[in-house]
Amino acid sequence: MKIKCDYCGKEFSRRPSEIKAENYCCKECRHSAKIVIVKCDTCGKEFEKWKGCVFEHNFCSCECAKTFTGSRMTSYNLEHNPDAMTPERRQKLRNARLGKGAGKTYTKTFGRHTHRIVAEQMLGGPLKLGEVVHHINGDKRHNRPDNLLIFPSQAEHAYWHEVTDGNPQKRRGKSYEIQSIRVSEESSSMDY
Repeated sequence: MKIKCDYCGKEFSRRPSEIKAENYCCKECRHSAKIVIVKCDTCGKEFEKWKGCVFEHNFCSCECAKTFTGSRMTSYNLEHNPDAMTPERRQKLRNARLGKGAGKTYTKTFGRHTHRIVAEQMLGGPLKLGEVVHHINGDKRHNRPDNLLIFPSQAEHAYWHEVTDGNPQKRRGKSYEIQSIRVSEESSSMDY
């Protein structure tokens, strides 16, 4: 039976049992018929998208979607819920959750590990990528500056454990020298 391609209009043969609601002469036509060209709402770039996935707002990348949604949600929250997450409310929520856990993990301050915050204050700036903060006495909740060591990498940290922990016969002949850490003036007076 002769039928027309729903995309290009070309005539082709198909058995009556193979005729569907939409008929295409080749894979390229079937693919092309299901794709449309849309414009990114953030940057204006044109890109292909499946017809079934075209929405009111379309984006070419995750970054464009985040940019659009982030600014939109910020203005929406400022208008509809101006006191949603003020510093006072955030502190109140933090105090409500403090001490509720089993006490076996690192303490956090506003979602960040406290020992990393203390280490950054000791250094006077942010930790570099890959730097590891170690608790000397092994207590994850003891975050005083004199109890923290900063290693440049996880490999250095693991080697320190290999030399200082475990079986003394395995570490025979190995030693580890603690390198000096630049400490800011106010770090000695911090109370954590």
